[in-house]
Amino acid sequence: MLDVLTLIAMGIVLLLPLWGHNLTRPHVHDDAAELNEHLGLVSNYMLRMPWPVKMFRYFLAFMEPYFLRLGEMAVRHFGRRGFFFRGPLKIIPLLLGWVAKQFFTSEVYTCEEVEHLLRNLRRKYRFTIATQGICPCRKALGKYSTVLPNATDFQILADSRIYPKIYNEYREVPVEFVIKKLRDYDLKGLVHTVFGICGVEGSEVAICNCSATVCFPLRAAIVGLFPVTPGYTFVKVEASQCDPDCPQKAWCLKICQMRARQIGQDGRVMVNAMKCIGCGVCRPVCPNNANTLVERGKKYRRILPRILLEPNAPVGPRILE
Repeated sequence: MLDVLTLIAMGIVLLLPLWGHNLTRPHVHDDAAELNEHLGLVSNYMLRMPWPVKMFRYFLAFMEPYFLRLGEMAVRHFGRRGFFFRGPLKIIPLLLGWVAKQFFTSEVYTCEEVEHLLRNLRRKYRFTIATQGICPCRKALGKYSTVLPNATDFQILADSRIYPKIYNEYREVPVEFVIKKLRDYDLKGLVHTVFGICGVEGSEVAICNCSATVCFPLRAAIVGLFPVTPGYTFVKVEASQCDPDCPQKAWCLKICQMRARQIGQDGRVMVNAMKCIGCGVCRPVCPNNANTLVERGKKYRRILPRILLEPNAPVGPRILE
């Protein structure tokens, strides 16, 4: 039985296209000037957010567990194996996925790229502080792990102020602490996903480290409901360096959250480039360094300019407000 707040979340999702066309904006920045224009828009949004927008952001943060609960229902009933994905009825999940995509994005990056992002933002903003809390998907579904860490959600920039006021478990942590945790999560096979709400004033981002056992965006991507924006690269296995008798082969296959890795006829591991999202968590597993990152040709709409994911991005003067 649906509770009242989940029904409200469903209504909001259906109404988002009315507002979403004014929010979404692709960010393609190729030089320092465009990067700083983007960061200037974001800083203006953070520091001078109108109170109606601020209240709506608080409301969205409060409603997040109910959005995710609604998403879990969509994964179960609207996925490729679900009833609504058969015949002409598949227009329903495709429409819902399109609506969600107009409002926010989920983008996957490697551990190194997220590290560069955090360090660049720290050089730009006085309050590039992150807050750490329990994974929203785990909270929404009540599924907590005894093996994997549960507090894998990091809110940064303006959201680092919003979430602690709504959920008491969030605590302020320094950037270097986040980077240390990212490396630890990388070894555990958790996908580094940047979630963002797009807007004409810039964008706000959060960083979560996801497991497909509970993460709605990853599970929705697996069943074909909601596409996760893959990274700028994908993984390719160098056959000459892959040992068919490698003792790490089982973990090499299992660590891929998107089920993109498989055994070829020669006993070596292969990667389906169409399924690979470029998270890179499989790279440290191989003792022979057979996993390499290859540039992805296709371009996607993103909230983060690529230059911001590179070391020492020219982020301009520090914002002190």
